[in-house]
Amino acid sequence: MVVNCIPPGETGYLEWMFNLSSGFRCPNGVQISQGQHFLAGLVSPGGHFEGLAYATTIEVDIHLQPEQLQAFIGDQLDVLPSEVQRMLARDEALPFSPVRTITPAMRLALQQMLDCPYQGVIKQMYLERLLER
Repeated sequence: MVVNCIPPGETGYLEWMFNLSSGFRCPNGVQISQGQHFLAGLVSPGGHFEGLAYATTIEVDIHLQPEQLQAFIGDQLDVLPSEVQRMLARDEALPFSPVRTITPAMRLALQQMLDCPYQGVIKQMYLERLLER
């Protein structure tokens, strides 16, 4: 078993976690399986993420600061799901979104990220364009 300890407090970013293989358990006891994703808010309750040491883990984590999200959506916060709005307001009662299934469109974008043939600045530009889609 692999255990990652996360300290409680402000993280400074929203974190989308896309689990493409294996599985792990979140600090709140929720099990994340292959093909699922969730969002962690700006305020972490702290705790341990537990995974299996013998299983290969393929996961894409996207960290986005509130200012970056604001740049993407402008003044249209109302277009965001209510849970994201609550997380941006630093609602400590909602440290994680519900677990959801990765859609085929998400899986395609995630695979393109993993298979990116570029490096350096070109890679960064490529990945930023994927996120804007």
